[in-house]
Amino acid sequence: MGTPSGPSRRRCIPWNRLLLAAMLPRPVITSNNSNPWEHQDTVVLTCGPETQNTSYMWWINNQSLPNSTRLELSEDKRTLTVFNVTRNDTGPYVCEAWNPVSVSRSDPFTLNVLYPVAQPSLQASNTTVIEHEGPVVLTCLTDETGISIRWFFKGRSLLLAQRMTLSSDNSTLTIDPVSRQDAGDYQCEVSNRGNSSRSDPLSLHVKNKLTPESSSDLSAGAIVGIVIGAMAGVALIGALVYFVYVISTRGASDQRDLTEHKSSDHNHSQGHSDSSPEKVDEVEYSSLNFNAQELKNKATSASPSPTNTETIYSEVKKQ
Repeated sequence: MGTPSGPSRRRCIPWNRLLLAAMLPRPVITSNNSNPWEHQDTVVLTCGPETQNTSYMWWINNQSLPNSTRLELSEDKRTLTVFNVTRNDTGPYVCEAWNPVSVSRSDPFTLNVLYPVAQPSLQASNTTVIEHEGPVVLTCLTDETGISIRWFFKGRSLLLAQRMTLSSDNSTLTIDPVSRQDAGDYQCEVSNRGNSSRSDPLSLHVKNKLTPESSSDLSAGAIVGIVIGAMAGVALIGALVYFVYVISTRGASDQRDLTEHKSSDHNHSQGHSDSSPEKVDEVEYSSLNFNAQELKNKATSASPSPTNTETIYSEVKKQ
């Protein structure tokens, strides 16, 4: 028989070589830096183990490598270098080893690129609430991905109470109902493996709830206070008016009586000589008498009669 030719002709491969090709191991990707910093580090990825008569190929995000000055393959293509890694270079990366009769791919490999996270902001559905009411929803706002979120209350890690609920990604904190113990400063913190950033404090104010009973009591107390104050003011004004009236009346009466007595005493003292060698101190005596029968006697008799008098004021002055 002749030797087959044309399309029907097959290449004969020794069975031992076929067996070797069938046993091609699964490649594994290794890295020289497991936590590179963005815009700072260069990463070298290697597809191994090295196998004779084997070629290698790379994929990133299930696509062949793009043309980029930051990506470089070694001559045998087993090594991929990524210069000045960025967060967009995280991957996943897959390398493939193949020969004419066998193909084997590695498991996906993802770079953990570290980068400074931006400061998050904290937002509240309401910053001033009434006690025992709610809910209050606090939301941690950030554009970062691949981060974890923690909550802080008054500068310390927040201890969740039964009234508090966190969303699945920890970005939202719900408090329902609100207690006076919940008043204070809240913060959220975002972090990755190499960096973290905390938001500015947000203050939650909790006011006491006024019941109808307490409102009524307060109103009644205010009314009583106003009434008492008004009464006290009226009494004080009345006392002042009475005091001024008494002083004015007494002063006028005293002045009139003193004038009469001074005139009488002056006429009486004219009979004494001022030229006495031993001049004694002059004493002026004044008294105020009230004659209860004077008006009656004047009405019943033209001639005066002895009546009883009562002294209600007297004054002695030394001149």
